[in-house]
Amino acid sequence: MRKIKYIYLILMLVGALLGPTYWFYEKLYSGEVALTMALTATGDGSYTTQPFKLDASMQPAGLIFLGQGHIPPTQEGSPPPTDIYLATLYKDGAKSQSIPFPLTAGDADPVFKERLLWLKKLQGADYRLEIRPARPASITLERPRIEIRAGVQEPDNLIATAGFMLLIFGFLMLFLG
Repeated sequence: MRKIKYIYLILMLVGALLGPTYWFYEKLYSGEVALTMALTATGDGSYTTQPFKLDASMQPAGLIFLGQGHIPPTQEGSPPPTDIYLATLYKDGAKSQSIPFPLTAGDADPVFKERLLWLKKLQGADYRLEIRPARPASITLERPRIEIRAGVQEPDNLIATAGFMLLIFGFLMLFLG
């Protein structure tokens, strides 16, 4: 019986490596850092980058939001605050893509790393990124910046799904079997 439980634990570990770990690695850490730049506050609660160039040699590229935050002390039992932001990419001055993304504070001084956009096809152009809160923000952002990664890979859905399935199967068999 103990041997079977060890097998289920191994399935869970393999599943955790193939599923969530692989998925996060591919989304946030694959490729190489091509550029890191600060986001500047514009006064209306939004942040923007200076114009930057992306060219075809960097594709596919990922734009990743990095930052720290601060929230005022919350009352015990309150859920952590979540702010929704809208990231808008401008290409040669024209709006190119927009995507909403949440920032959730797990503690009083959260650290954020969120992939915003995946750019499959790039042409030599000037880009600028703007981040604007969808509603008044409850998390104060400190040192927000953008990391541009060149050669980013999307996770293979079959590998990620197989990993999640192994993780779930191992968990269920360990605790229900």
